[in-house]
Amino acid sequence: PHIAVIIACKNSSRDSVRRHNGLLDFAQMIDETINKLEVSSQAHERVVKYQDVCAKSKFSQGKKCQNNPILELPKAVLDAYRSEKLRFNFPVFISPTTKEPIPLPAFLGNITTDTNGNFYDASLLRLFYPLDTSNGQVLRHQKVQLWERTVIELIENNTKIWNIGDYEIYPFASKSFEKELFYNIDA
Repeated sequence: PHIAVIIACKNSSRDSVRRHNGLLDFAQMIDETINKLEVSSQAHERVVKYQDVCAKSKFSQGKKCQNNPILELPKAVLDAYRSEKLRFNFPVFISPTTKEPIPLPAFLGNITTDTNGNFYDASLLRLFYPLDTSNGQVLRHQKVQLWERTVIELIENNTKIWNIGDYEIYPFASKSFEKELFYNIDA
């Protein structure tokens, strides 16, 4: 299971990754909100956080939650990219600070490339939150479902506020994606 949050620029000619940090800053705010979210219920003795239900990354040897590495690029790296002193290889860019590979199409959309095939710009960003139910415990699965449902409700309840600005937000849970495929398979 997973949650994905799509953030789209309403006006890509005015706002995009290349133009300024607006899209990344907005995504960072949503990411921080999701990562700080604490969910409680009568069935669980303590609050549930993303860290409790996340899938751990191989890059961290299973110690940390999978993150959204596009949000962790330092301002200096983004400034170098915007001034064309640094090119982002496409489709996979290696972060100069963490050496972590960033598969750009996994996190960015509406992508354009330059004449050399390097990443040039994007006006859509996808945040991704993989959830772990691998150990098969019923309690863990319930925690994942509770957290997933609460995040979707949080985003849907704040969409009117968050969509007022330059961006539109579209949350998807793995179950909503499965339903979408099922109901629109013949469309």
